[in-house]
Amino acid sequence: MIRNNNNYKEMLKNLNNKFCKVNAVLANEYIKLYPETAEEHRDMQKFCREEKIEFYFIRPLSERPFKIVMKGLHRDTDIEEIKSELAIALPETEILKVGQLKNVRTKSPKDIFMIELKKNGHENKIFELTHFMFLKIKIQNYRKPPGATQCRNCNMFNHSSANCGFQTRCLKCGEDHRTNQCPITTPPENPKSINCGATGHIASWRGCPLFPKIKPTKGQGVNYPKAQREFLASQYRRQENISYSMQTQKLIPRQVELNSRQESEFNPQTGSREIGYEKEFLGFLKGVKVMYDTLKSIPNLIKTISELPMLEKTEDMVNHLIKVLGTVANSVSNVQ
Repeated sequence: MIRNNNNYKEMLKNLNNKFCKVNAVLANEYIKLYPETAEEHRDMQKFCREEKIEFYFIRPLSERPFKIVMKGLHRDTDIEEIKSELAIALPETEILKVGQLKNVRTKSPKDIFMIELKKNGHENKIFELTHFMFLKIKIQNYRKPPGATQCRNCNMFNHSSANCGFQTRCLKCGEDHRTNQCPITTPPENPKSINCGATGHIASWRGCPLFPKIKPTKGQGVNYPKAQREFLASQYRRQENISYSMQTQKLIPRQVELNSRQESEFNPQTGSREIGYEKEFLGFLKGVKVMYDTLKSIPNLIKTISELPMLEKTEDMVNHLIKVLGTVANSVSNVQ
């Protein structure tokens, strides 16, 4: 991956002159190069370093180290001692690196050690170890923590410092030295991001506009780091006029309903605001009550209606009801 800048044509021309036909594909601010062999892959790296072409590379699967974690050793165990004991216990394997994992917050060392082995067909024998240095241990595959990888050399993303060919940049001051070699030992009062250029944060802050967001796998959720979970939570606070139950049940009302809710009138009888269908339903109930009160005011009408099921024929029911209604109509006209 080489940087896509103004002189990309000249870079590609030099690469084609050196390696004949180079497969190059444009990928946003980078240009992907696809070497045909592992030897050509290494030669391209060497050429880019000599020509001072900024790049980072992705190791072939065959050249990537085999990573495992060893749990159960004492946290004060010396790393060089672990290397020497592993060389005795597994003479057919080549130990590339041994490192101790630390707590993200406190930076205190854990009793977990990451071990990198060279792939030579015998690396899986390390899983046969159950006891090591007089202690019972547990060997597991190393699982990369969620989130983007940030390079410690250039402080950009999606590659490590071991695969980086970009110019070294300090996370604090932006100068051409590693962050751990920076003379600034205290946090700056007004930091500046060397990636986005904004002030108030550094490039490793997960809320930086250029900090990559985690994309979930289809059908799975994302286990965000705590700092990123807090940042995302601040971006999605509870909206006005939407209750918690609506959010959990995904029943977010439409804008028309929100507008009608804001324009609703207070009903002193019910002690609440009436909106849309609620107001219409209350009107229907009032109409039913008026009809009930009217029927109740007519003498013997409800009693007569309750006697209808006792009649066998429909014709008798209708005649009985007409007779009662006629009597009621005559009584009402006499009162008027």
